[in-house]
Amino acid sequence: MPNAPHISIQGLDVRYRTRAGWVTALEGLDLEVPPRSFVSVVGPSGCGKTTLLKVVSGILRPSRGRVLLDGAPLETLRLEGQVGFVFQRPLLLPWRTALDNVVLASEIVQKTVPRPVRAAEARRWLGITGLTGFEDRLPHELSGGMQQRVALSRALVFRPRILLMDEPFAALDEITREVLQGELLKIWSHIENTILFITHSISEAVLLSERVVVLSARPGRVLEILDIPFPRPRTEALRAEREFTELVEHIRGKLR
Repeated sequence: MPNAPHISIQGLDVRYRTRAGWVTALEGLDLEVPPRSFVSVVGPSGCGKTTLLKVVSGILRPSRGRVLLDGAPLETLRLEGQVGFVFQRPLLLPWRTALDNVVLASEIVQKTVPRPVRAAEARRWLGITGLTGFEDRLPHELSGGMQQRVALSRALVFRPRILLMDEPFAALDEITREVLQGELLKIWSHIENTILFITHSISEAVLLSERVVVLSARPGRVLEILDIPFPRPRTEALRAEREFTELVEHIRGKLR
């Protein structure tokens, strides 16, 4: 995969107009995301977490401040093919098979790549995410966890430098969620992109991340940035360790 960029977010404000007047979603937000790092953002509902992802992806322009990728202003860069997005819901096209849903991303981003090459890469990612043998299934023939694996494959197939994940496991049952957390850690250990991960689960953030950003209630401001000290590889057994529990409780206390 292409080398992951250093993301620098400086003095970020995001304001937007509603029928009730102006709303400030984010205010004075500063954040450094090192290359090839896994950074999670936690905070109350409505604190601007998803807004932050939209700004980093280039979908939304900030009201003030700027985002730099390797020192270059975001608005001066061509981001097509550099950013992958995984949402809370898989958002698969119901008439396309798992394979064709994954190929869709490369059809859009890698138009000059021959179809057989795109299909082979899509099969490879479905294999990596544990879906070998399910390539020809339609979304309704897959479980919720399997659909989310397809969505993850679709986001990775064109080799983005940045992977943005907006509560990708929130709609899953606890067991499936834990399985996919483990799968994501395995995948990330072999790729070279930067992950910015939004979650309401503090324990999920601590388990997965190298750094956890704690945001206040709206307008979202940085309350604390914690470097997670646990070595990799990490497993579910980490949750039982006292230091893990203490760190989770520390973040929970900040949010209270």
